[in-house]
Amino acid sequence: MNKTIIIILSFLNSLTTFGQIKIHKQITTKDGLVQGQAMVIREDSSGYLWIGTYGGVSRWDGKNFMNLTTLNGLTAS
Repeated sequence: MNKTIIIILSFLNSLTTFGQIKIHKQITTKDGLVQGQAMVIREDSSGYLWIGTYGGVSRWDGKNFMNLTTLNGLTAS
């Protein structure tokens, strides 16, 4: 009986291990990022990625960017 449980648990564990998908996406200025060198990346509670660069700040929703630069009110220091 215990052998059967161990076999079933081992099988279920192997399904979760192989079922994981790793997604890597390289985002660049061609995708809409305001500048190519990121200094900081943070995720907010809504799931947006905020990327701070030397050219401004980009907010990424997984598909599109919204960029904030000195041209639209971001202060420069």
